[in-house]
Amino acid sequence: MRPVVWFVVGATASGKSAVAARLARRLAGTVVNADSRQVYRGMVVGAAAPGLEEQELAPHVGYHWHDPCAVVSLGEWLAHTAGLLR
Repeated sequence: MRPVVWFVVGATASGKSAVAARLARRLAGTVVNADSRQVYRGMVVGAAAPGLEEQELAPHVGYHWHDPCAVVSLGEWLAHTAGLLR
């Protein structure tokens, strides 16, 4: 069975992370990161990564998995994310 995927999109600092965490909790789901800066390790403050309160609501994956000195391509992100959704 294919996973059901919901997208939470909006402007920067509009509260997407909080909405995604609450939605994932209600649906017993997982928040999968799609932010271009939050894939990098150590980019917590500058990329507005979800806070502890949001992370405690539901599992969060796809954050901080890549070296900040390297470039992540869309292909790499898709391969990484596809592995998370199986």
